[in-house]
Amino acid sequence: LESLPVSVSRSLLKMVKICMLTFSLTGNTAHVAQVIASKLEPTHQVTHVNLVHCLQGKDVEIRQMHDSLAACDVIGLGSLVWAALPAPKMGDMIRKCDTASFQGKPAFIFSTDGGHAGDTRNVMAEWLAEKGAIPVAQFGCYAPSNWSPGVPAKPNVDRWGTEDIEKAAHFGEELLALLARYQSGGRSALVPITFPRGKAAKEAAQSRSMTNLAGQIAIDRTRCVGCRVCVSRCPYGALDIEDGAIHPRWSSAKCMSCTLCVNLCPKEAISLPRFRTNDRSKYVFKPTEIVQGPSQRAPGNAISRLLRISSIYFKATLVAILVAVLVVFVLLGWVSVRGVSKLVRRHI
Repeated sequence: LESLPVSVSRSLLKMVKICMLTFSLTGNTAHVAQVIASKLEPTHQVTHVNLVHCLQGKDVEIRQMHDSLAACDVIGLGSLVWAALPAPKMGDMIRKCDTASFQGKPAFIFSTDGGHAGDTRNVMAEWLAEKGAIPVAQFGCYAPSNWSPGVPAKPNVDRWGTEDIEKAAHFGEELLALLARYQSGGRSALVPITFPRGKAAKEAAQSRSMTNLAGQIAIDRTRCVGCRVCVSRCPYGALDIEDGAIHPRWSSAKCMSCTLCVNLCPKEAISLPRFRTNDRSKYVFKPTEIVQGPSQRAPGNAISRLLRISSIYFKATLVAILVAVLVVFVLLGWVSVRGVSKLVRRHI
């Protein structure tokens, strides 16, 4: 994409219908989608669908997703990064869509992560390719962590910087140039991105491993007022309220530990005791918290500490392996020298 001319005469472009499917819990990925779309919408028609609403069973959103996919020329797919992969259940939703709505259509992919994207975009590219779409562009950027165990301790909060927002805007400009090429030369003018295959097989195990890591969710009945925010917003249906009850009940079988309920609870009645999340800040995207310049990680950010610990562990493991290899070579050399010495003495 970098070789494409960004300054395209928009008046010469034919309108392209773009269906942008985004999985966004607390607003980060949805904001990136809006920034990208802001560069496309003056020329093309963009329809936004938040897949979280589809998971929640909202009929209007589900119909809009299917109708928009069927009518569009280009598909956009965006996700938060969850355990180095796309959001849980997202792949199931894509697979259930009509294959004919994807066949032969160019597609672009984007993700937001708190420090490590892993195979997120590779897996999304694989989903699209399986449905017959042609992934032709991808983009990823930092966004403040909204997974409660990784959010900084109170009163700190990670800050999203204008640099990352500008990168998303630049990607939108690159897509505009790519669409100009598509309109003038058709699909043959597009170069599909390359990505490793077989990564999508890790989805179920990875999601469950993160759920096991997070542990149980606790609901403090002395704080809960029965507002039902957690029940109505949970994308996985892991919280419900029985008839006549005030407080929600939690299903460990359905929960994916996305911690959206922890972030949204107005009374801080929901927590992950294993990580003492009541001592941590809550995170929901607010445009007023974007700072000028690069994004800023707050002191006490657990993800930053985890990455530092992982880096130290990796370096220590590498050193240990090198030492072990050296010891093996020394022992082999010693054994070889002794064997040669014995052989020489035997022949003297």
